[in-house]
Amino acid sequence: GPTETHALMHNSPAIDAGSCSGFTADQRGFDRPKDFNSTSVDDECDFGAFELNGPIAAGHWPLDELVLGTVYDFSKNGNNGSHIDSPTPGVPGIVDEALELTSNGQGVNIPSSASLDDAYNLSVLFCFTADDLGQGEKGRIFVKEDSIKINFSSQDEIIYATFERWSGKTAKYRWHTGENLDNGDSYCGAVTYSYGDPSNEPELVLNGVLVTDRDTMRGPTGTVESDAGTDIFLGNSEGLNRTFDGVLDDFYFFDSILTLEEIQDLQ
Repeated sequence: GPTETHALMHNSPAIDAGSCSGFTADQRGFDRPKDFNSTSVDDECDFGAFELNGPIAAGHWPLDELVLGTVYDFSKNGNNGSHIDSPTPGVPGIVDEALELTSNGQGVNIPSSASLDDAYNLSVLFCFTADDLGQGEKGRIFVKEDSIKINFSSQDEIIYATFERWSGKTAKYRWHTGENLDNGDSYCGAVTYSYGDPSNEPELVLNGVLVTDRDTMRGPTGTVESDAGTDIFLGNSEGLNRTFDGVLDDFYFFDSILTLEEIQDLQ
């Protein structure tokens, strides 16, 4: 109908909270229901005239807190975390306020949860401004131990992604971005990957553009093991010895492969 309404936020309590009552489309004509909560006792249409049809984040951390303490998850899963060793919150960011890491050992810890574990298909979105290459010249952007690591190389113009759930050899890739990423400029990036088959290859999107210049440094072998019980770290590693040097902003974790258009919509 012609009545204006609002889109749903990814953490809206209206998601999967309604009853379809025989309707198969929302007010815009989009199919419903689109089920994002298999435990709902209802038939899982969204409450109201709008059915959320886009990808739903397992975790979304804007990093726009103004004080130290809790790092809030804006997905519907409540995967809140905490600051490590007093980074600087509330600094100007790419999207809004952001978090600055200036000393070794700083970062963010997101505890393991069922909604973050064992994603066979995954997409990680992030924004950053690097002041330098970070601790050990390999500052971590995003880490889920025994699953995925995203970091800088000790060389300019390169981003690494490592996928560690393979029982044989770990999969390791690097992208030649064509731009110096340690010179104070700001970027938004996304890495997507599927653990469904050893032949699958990841993709990197940087500032809305697919980066095609990629090396396979080590192809995976074996079977896929669980990463249940492993935490997520933003801006560092589990050992707190690979601190990112600069500003971090607006992280998403999806248990699905986002398209280029979906990534562009979010960044």
